[in-house]
Amino acid sequence: MFHRFGPITFLLVFAVYVITLTVPYGYAEMGLDPSWNLGINMLISQGKTFGQDVAFTYGPLGFLNYRVLPEHHFSIYVFLLFDLVFVALSIWFVAQVIRRAGKLWYFFAGLIVYLFYPEGVFADRVFSLLIYEIALILYAYYHRKAWPLVVAAAIATILVFIKVNVLFLASPYLWMALGIMAFQKRLKASQLVGVLILNLAGISILSHLLKVDLPHYVANSIPLTNSYMDAMAMFQLYLQEFALLLSLEAAMWLVLFWMIWQSRAYIREHIFVYFSGFLLLFLSFKQCHVGIGFAGYRNFLSFFPLPVLLIYTYSPESLSRLWFRTWIGIFLIQLVGILYTGYGVADRSWSKYLHSRPIPHMNLLYYFVPFSWYDFEKNFEAQQMRLPDSTLKLIGRGTVDVLQHDLAYVFFNRLNYGGRPVIQSYSAYSPELIRLNGNHYWGSKAPDWVLFKLETYRNQNPFWMDSEANWALMRRYDWRQQVVVKGDTLQLFGRRESSKKMKFNSVKLGRLELGKRIRLPRSPRVLLQVDARLNVWGRMMRLILQPPYLYVRLHYVDGQERRYRVIEPILRTGIWAGVRVETQDDLRRYYQSGGEANVPLEWMEFSSNLPGAWE
Repeated sequence: MFHRFGPITFLLVFAVYVITLTVPYGYAEMGLDPSWNLGINMLISQGKTFGQDVAFTYGPLGFLNYRVLPEHHFSIYVFLLFDLVFVALSIWFVAQVIRRAGKLWYFFAGLIVYLFYPEGVFADRVFSLLIYEIALILYAYYHRKAWPLVVAAAIATILVFIKVNVLFLASPYLWMALGIMAFQKRLKASQLVGVLILNLAGISILSHLLKVDLPHYVANSIPLTNSYMDAMAMFQLYLQEFALLLSLEAAMWLVLFWMIWQSRAYIREHIFVYFSGFLLLFLSFKQCHVGIGFAGYRNFLSFFPLPVLLIYTYSPESLSRLWFRTWIGIFLIQLVGILYTGYGVADRSWSKYLHSRPIPHMNLLYYFVPFSWYDFEKNFEAQQMRLPDSTLKLIGRGTVDVLQHDLAYVFFNRLNYGGRPVIQSYSAYSPELIRLNGNHYWGSKAPDWVLFKLETYRNQNPFWMDSEANWALMRRYDWRQQVVVKGDTLQLFGRRESSKKMKFNSVKLGRLELGKRIRLPRSPRVLLQVDARLNVWGRMMRLILQPPYLYVRLHYVDGQERRYRVIEPILRTGIWAGVRVETQDDLRRYYQSGGEANVPLEWMEFSSNLPGAWE
C-alpha cells in the first residue's frame, strides 16, 4: 500500500533533496540574458505598466524564474514562498506516480530523483508548473475532485504574469477542461463555475496589483509568441552531432508510438490524458527545435519523460506492465542523450561537464540561511561596466536607454532607465513590435540619452534590427561621444530639442526573388521593404520544425562582401540597406554624417536553405 513507511520516508527525503538543489536567489550579472533580466527588474521597480510601457517575453513576475530580485515592491522571501509551493507540487506529483507504481514504487523513486537533478525539472520552472497544472486537472477529471482544480486555477493565474508564451495555454487549457467536465457531468456545475470565476478574478486582481494593462498585454503577446521562432531559429551543431541527437529523439518517439499502438483500444476512453500528454510533448519539441543546439536538446530530453509519466499515471491498470517497459526504454535513451548534451553544453569537454555537476548536500541550512544575508547593494560590489565619470556627469539624472541589448550598463551605473517597450532589439522581430519601439522614440517618453552598442545576433546584420528606433535616433538625437569600457565601445547620443529635417529613399519590392541581384539607389539612407512570405510548404515547416532560413549576400563598392541571415517579418517592415554599418566606427560615421561617410552597397542577392518554401 502507498501508506507504508517506505514511500512516506522517500517523499520526506525527496522534499529535502529538491529544496537543497534550489538556488535561493541570484545577483545581477553581465551578458545578453542577464541584461533583459535587469531591464525587466528596473521597469518593475519604476512602477511601469506592462502592456503599455513594456512588451517582452517575460511579465512582471518573470523574476521568479530567473531568480534576481527587483529593487522595489517585492521581498526576498517571495522566492521562499514560490519555492515551497513548487516543492509541495513536486511532492504531490511524485506521490501520484509512486501510488500508481504500486510494488515497483522504489524503482520509479530512484529514477525520479535523477529527473529532478538540475538538468531536469529545474531547467525551466515555468514548463514544470504547466505540467503540474495539467496533472492536477487530470486528477480532478479522474477522481471527480474539485480542490485540484482550485490549485490548477491558481497556477494558471500566476503563469500569466511570469512568461508571455504560456499566456495562450495555461488558462485556456483550464477553461477547456472545465467545459469537458461540465459536458460529462464529472463535477457540479457550481463547482466548475466557481473555479472559472476564481481564475478570471485572480487574473483581474493581479493585473491591478502588478500594474498590467491586460488588453495591451495580451495584444502584444500575440506577435511576441507568433514571430518568436522566426527570429530565434538557429542551428548550432555539427552534422554528426545533430545526427546522433536526432537518432536518440527518434528512438524515444518510436518507443512512445509503439506503446500508443499497443494501447489503441483504450485511447478513446482516455483521450483527454493522451491529448494532454502529447500537447506537452509537442510544446517541448517545438522549443527544442527553435534553437537546435545542445542546450535546447538537453531541455527537451529532460522533460520528455514527465508527460510520459503523466500518461502512465492515468493509464488503465491492465496496461501497467507495458507502460512500465515503455517508460524504462525512454528513460535509458534519455540518459544517453542527457550525458551527451551535458558534454556539449560544457564546451564539448567531459572533464568540464563532470566537474560542473553539483553534489546534493542535503543540508537545509544552505538554502534557508542565505535569505537572512540578502543585500541588494551586493549587486554593485564588483563595479562591473563602470562608465567614465565624464560620461556619468554628462548624463546626470536624464533617462537612458541602451541599443541594442546590453541594459546592464544602465543598472550597474545606477542610471535612470527610460527603456523602449521591447527592451532588447533582437526581440523586436515583428512589424508590431518594431513600431512600438519606434513610437516610443518619437513620443514624449523618449529617453534623454541613448547608449548604442552595435552587436550581431544569430548571424543577423547588426544594424537591421529596430529600424524605426534607428530612424528616430538619426533625426531626434545628436552623437555626443564614444565611450570605451573594458574593451566595449559604445556611442552616446543626446536628444535634440527639435528633429532634424532629413529624407530617405523608400524601395518596396512586391515579392521575394531568390538568386537575383538587386541594385538599390545610390543613397546613404535607403529603407528596403520586401514582401517575403512563406508558401504552404514553408508554413508547414515553420509549424512542425523550424522556419526556412533566408539569407542575403551584400556586395559593397569597395569589393567587400558579407552574408547574413534575414528575418522575414523584419524584412517586410524595412531594413536600412543603403550603406555598410557593421562596426562601432561604421555606426559613429553613420550618425555623424547621415550615412554619407559610410561605404555604399552595390548590390544584394537573397537565397534560402529551402528555395521552394517561398511564394
